[in-house]
Amino acid sequence: MSDLSTTARPYAKAVYELASENNATETWSDALAYLSVVCEDEQIKSRLDDPTVTREKMAELLVSICGDKIDDQGANLVKLMAESGRLSLMSEVTGIYEELVASSKGMIDAKMVSAFEVTEAQKESVIASLKKRFNKDVRLEVSVDADLIGGAVITAGDLVIDGSVKGRMAKMSTTLAR
Repeated sequence: MSDLSTTARPYAKAVYELASENNATETWSDALAYLSVVCEDEQIKSRLDDPTVTREKMAELLVSICGDKIDDQGANLVKLMAESGRLSLMSEVTGIYEELVASSKGMIDAKMVSAFEVTEAQKESVIASLKKRFNKDVRLEVSVDADLIGGAVITAGDLVIDGSVKGRMAKMSTTLAR
């Protein structure tokens, strides 16, 4: 787990608990998605790291940009994350939050990065295998990365299956270096 995930997880869990208590998981999904887009904007990103902009001003700026896309609780989240200097983690918080929502619905999100285009039959085979392993419905996102040379890398929750040629070569290189 990356340091970003470790730092973002408490925020995501707190938002998830609040959203669940108020039957507002969809509302929070929309608000977090919007906040993530705003925080990833290049102009906003440059201000997040600007020492001349106070954390309070940054929070006010984001709340005003979001307008009615976030409610008072969303504004409180922005202020809290700004005070802690964690606004740059908004996309990570959103991702973890969405994983928690999916898990509560008996689903797991998985990503498959393949060196080549994947057929529907291959996709269905991966989904069936992951469904059997996790005993949950699987939403699979597939992308292509020719740098893998061959094979694929599958990520689902904390599980990472690296069946790529690039991954095997790296492992072999490490083994040979010993």
